Amino acid sequence: MPLVTAQLYLQGLLNQMVIPGPGNPGTLEAFITPPDPNEDLAPAAYIWPTRGNEKRQSVPRNIGPGTRAGWKTIDHAFDVWLVWFGESSDPFGDTAFPSIIDAVMNQLRTSTDPVLVTDPSTLAGSWLTGVGERLHWELAAVRSVADQRWLRYSAVVHLDFYEFIQA
Repeated sequence: MPLVTAQLYLQGLLNQMVIPGPGNPGTLEAFITPPDPNEDLAPAAYIWPTRGNEKRQSVPRNIGPGTRAGWKTIDHAFDVWLVWFGESSDPFGDTAFPSIIDAVMNQLRTSTDPVLVTDPSTLAGSWLTGVGERLHWELAAVRSVADQRWLRYSAVVHLDFYEFIQA
């Protein structure tokens, strides 16, 4: 189950990482399914696949359990949504959230490559490669929340990488 292995790898890579920088934003909590409601002020990442493509690289084709199988490549496209609530009076407010984005991107760009991952359901192994090689990001406008002592910052980091499976 390649989506599961990719999601869990990214979650493990990002969860509980310490965010350095101004204003001491704290420790990042990485989720696959966001908590509802999320009222935590800690920086959070939500990891979700957005699209993908699978193609055969070599034969033979898998025709059932216990048969030989060639390699397939899965082109993954994942989004890591980032959210943080900062105090509106924070003197480091202009740089604290960009520091969170920078830290997440650095964690992705320095991940092990390639990395062997194991599907928790089937125990099948696969290889992830290129995690953190192609990144781009988008920042949303800062928004005030009902308690105007806090500002909600959000962004998304898009990343594309490959998974190699035998199937």
